[in-house]
Amino acid sequence: MKAKAFGGRTVLDIGVGVEERLRGVVIFAEGAKRDHIDEFLTLILEQSYWTKNHSFLGPTLNWSLPIAAAVDTKKPPEMISPNMTAVMCVYSAMFMRFAWVVQPRNLHLLVCHVSNETVQLYQLSRWIRAKMNPEQKNEEDKQ
Repeated sequence: MKAKAFGGRTVLDIGVGVEERLRGVVIFAEGAKRDHIDEFLTLILEQSYWTKNHSFLGPTLNWSLPIAAAVDTKKPPEMISPNMTAVMCVYSAMFMRFAWVVQPRNLHLLVCHVSNETVQLYQLSRWIRAKMNPEQKNEEDKQ
């Protein structure tokens, strides 16, 4: 642990980051001067939850998977790769379990993978319906 000076006060750096940032917010809210804004931002970014905590950064970046799958729902089902979609279903199921079992529970990761699982299963069902009913596609082409 080390002490840092901020706005005429000493803030204890305990290495966790959350408590330090909260103290920094309180100090800032108590009337830190405008010239201390840069110092305040530096304090936040040094122990930043957003850049150093994998429990937040990983799930945040992982949201690209369900977003991409949701965007792909507008594409024809023939473009769906059943192998990749099945792998994504298994992947999300495994990480849902991990997010629930790990202590403390990572609900952000859990919600991300529940969303991904839902969209991937929908994509897989679209592919199955397209393979089971090829005459439906022919009827849509005629119209």
